[in-house]
Amino acid sequence: MGRWRIPIGVVVVVAVSALLGSAGPARGLVLHPDGETPPASHPDDAAIGRWSTNASCVAVGPNTVVTTCHQGGGVGTNVYFPDADGDGLMDHYTVAEIFQHNKADIRVARLLPVGDDPDLTYYIAPYTGTPSETTYASAVVGGYGKGRGADLVNGADITYGYEWGGADNLTLRWGQNKFEGTGQGNGTFTSAVLTADFDGVGGVGGRLAAEAAIAEFDSGGGWFLDVQSGPDVSWRLAGLSRGAEHAVDAESLFLNPETGTPDPDGLDAVRVGSYAGWITGVLEPHRWTGDTGGAWSSATNWSTTVPNAAERWAVFTDDAPGRTVVLGAPATVGVLRFDAAGGYTLTGTSTLTLRSDDNVAGIEINRLNGTVWYGAHRIETPVYLASPLVVMQRSTGTFTMAGAVSGPGSVRKVGWGTMALTSANTFLGDVIVAEGTLRAEDPGALGAGDARLEGGRLTLAWDADALFPSDVTVNASSEIRVEPLAAGTGRTLSLATLTTQGIPTLTVTGTAGYGLAVQGLTKFSAVVGTVTLATSADLALLGGTQLVVGTVTKTGGGTLTVDGAQAYGTDTRMNVDGGTLRLESDAGPTEAVLAVHVRAASASAEFASTQHLAELHLAAGSAACDAGGAGTFVTGALAIDAGAGGAPNAVFDLAESALVIDYAPGAGPYDQVAAWIRSGFADGPTGFWDGPGITSTAAAACADRSTALGVLDNADPVGGGRTTFAGEAVDADSVLVAYTWAGDLNLDGVVDFNDYNIIDNTFLAGAPPAGGYRWNVGDVNYDGTVDFNDYNVMDNVFLAHGGETLASSAGPEAADAAPTNEILAAPGTVLDDPSMSVGTGVVPEPATVLLVAAGAAGAWASRRRSGRRAPRG
Repeated sequence: MGRWRIPIGVVVVVAVSALLGSAGPARGLVLHPDGETPPASHPDDAAIGRWSTNASCVAVGPNTVVTTCHQGGGVGTNVYFPDADGDGLMDHYTVAEIFQHNKADIRVARLLPVGDDPDLTYYIAPYTGTPSETTYASAVVGGYGKGRGADLVNGADITYGYEWGGADNLTLRWGQNKFEGTGQGNGTFTSAVLTADFDGVGGVGGRLAAEAAIAEFDSGGGWFLDVQSGPDVSWRLAGLSRGAEHAVDAESLFLNPETGTPDPDGLDAVRVGSYAGWITGVLEPHRWTGDTGGAWSSATNWSTTVPNAAERWAVFTDDAPGRTVVLGAPATVGVLRFDAAGGYTLTGTSTLTLRSDDNVAGIEINRLNGTVWYGAHRIETPVYLASPLVVMQRSTGTFTMAGAVSGPGSVRKVGWGTMALTSANTFLGDVIVAEGTLRAEDPGALGAGDARLEGGRLTLAWDADALFPSDVTVNASSEIRVEPLAAGTGRTLSLATLTTQGIPTLTVTGTAGYGLAVQGLTKFSAVVGTVTLATSADLALLGGTQLVVGTVTKTGGGTLTVDGAQAYGTDTRMNVDGGTLRLESDAGPTEAVLAVHVRAASASAEFASTQHLAELHLAAGSAACDAGGAGTFVTGALAIDAGAGGAPNAVFDLAESALVIDYAPGAGPYDQVAAWIRSGFADGPTGFWDGPGITSTAAAACADRSTALGVLDNADPVGGGRTTFAGEAVDADSVLVAYTWAGDLNLDGVVDFNDYNIIDNTFLAGAPPAGGYRWNVGDVNYDGTVDFNDYNVMDNVFLAHGGETLASSAGPEAADAAPTNEILAAPGTVLDDPSMSVGTGVVPEPATVLLVAAGAAGAWASRRRSGRRAPRG
């Protein structure tokens, strides 16, 4: 019919509508027109019951009913049927046991009496679906729920529909409609459905007498077909009311409210015929009755015959521990159910086939009558999945499939308990973890298909480095855990690929020394906000990363390593709110579009190669380039937030790397960058280059204090105008920072006469140059002036390393012999004899400057002030 319907029969209609996104919850029958009598023929009223206070149900056995799932309720729910014992009150029952379909919006409940006869004397068998339900002229509809309310009238005074009236499910109503076709209803449950229309007078095909639409609290009510020709009537249950088109609005329409032309609302019902075999299996389960263990093939061990057919239910009960059931010959069932506190073990070399004609088989580890079972059940026989398998695990004990699992089927894990797959399996379908924990205790445990996480935990357990060769997709907030199987440490367990869809939180945990890796592509898809990676264990994305839009936020204390080809869309971001983000490869080899934000004191970013970022923002914490020369760090913007007292709140350690800030045309960030470097250089509690801001651990560790960070505004007339820098193309709108020799004013990697020429011109000018004192005019020690402290630095570097080239990212400088004096002077330190001069107003030639400066250096070296610091290194 092309309409979306919301399941009906729920207390909060809007919430269910938003959740399920299909047909609206049915609320009582809405008859059209008003005042019509029920159909001339319909099942006895005793066929329909009230399910709690918000739905309906249908009797299908002496003590069993069938209803839909979406309205809720379970063991202990109250169920009421019309008065059969003449006391004037509805007969009262309570739900003792639930058999819920693993896929569809349908379930069977076993009832116990509450003061009334436990036997339902009138019940109706399921329709099998042959011939098609649409071949019948009409179906009779029954249910407890809201009925006809106020007319809906448009501006032309045309009645186009009705509101739903009433506030409870106390009244049973009968009507009729016609199944128009079949389809599939989606949402929380995927169900085969039968569709119908609520036609009005003059609508296509006309309306039926007592035509009805379903409304709230009708969910689970019956749609019945008379399959007997002739005067006798034989009813079969063909559908369970599920959805109505305008459930959110609590109304049913038969005309378009704007045009007044026929536009009947769509309705649907769960197609019972699609699940008739499953219902029959529930009504006649095979219960294990053996006092101890025994042979599966022995009829004396079962309540009925030996289970060996599709749709059959094999149910294991009692609380006696340690029962072993031996499968001595191949067997087939639709569902295995364990309702036992003691642990059952299915063993043997024969194969157990799980098959369901409606395409879903099941294993249920359940809790009966509200009891939480502690049974740890095992299947050690080989298992063949002829159909998709849903495992409902609701026991505190672990359920283990230890035999090899094969076949075309898939495995879906639901329920809060733990399930373990311990063999190298070959089944072809996917593994879906929706709830609880699925443990893969072998690298091949997940079979040949993919794995999907839809809200549960996937645990990978092995004692050596191993690849679990699955493509894993995370559709909802889920967890992946890595741990040893028996004993292990320092291990990495890997997946083939990883994809997130939407904005889930993926939590990665592990025992000490265990980490998770993704060997292939990691893709963050359909991101409309933030994907969160909560890594208390290390996570390594080794095969490339793709983020087209949105944000990835890393939390937790582990390290997130990104390697391989990286591809990002415009305005994408990685936030680091805990632990470490480590980029092993370049985030922007073709275009710098990714922003990295470090936002917590416990967080850090590490860069192990040349990087191109749109932005690096350090609100707190730290960022660092690898020691040994990580390459060149290129960013469109750099921000380091200020902390208490205005000092930088974070540290950016360039180590031996170069930095290019390629800012947008306009006022550049040079002054701020220079201030961050000055803060990082400041003589702190342990030595030079240990302050907050921009610093260099390589300079701090240099034995003779001969290296530093130099900074240059490429728009500066003194030394600017570069077209390349540290292997990168640059323009005037850039700030350049290099790890280089202290005194390398022009950042060419060497201290020579060119640098002396620059500082001499600055010093002899007698006044600050345009733009002030800065590194590239001679302020080597970042104290805001150019004086003999700066000459002292340059002279000692020249004497120790003259002719040596030190280029950013060129690798660590070899340690020289321990210096005989300290080269660098702290900002503001005054030399012994500041009156010494290298000239008398004339700019000297470089050679002259060198001779004078070198001589002065020797004098300064022998006349240290008692207050100067001793060498540190």
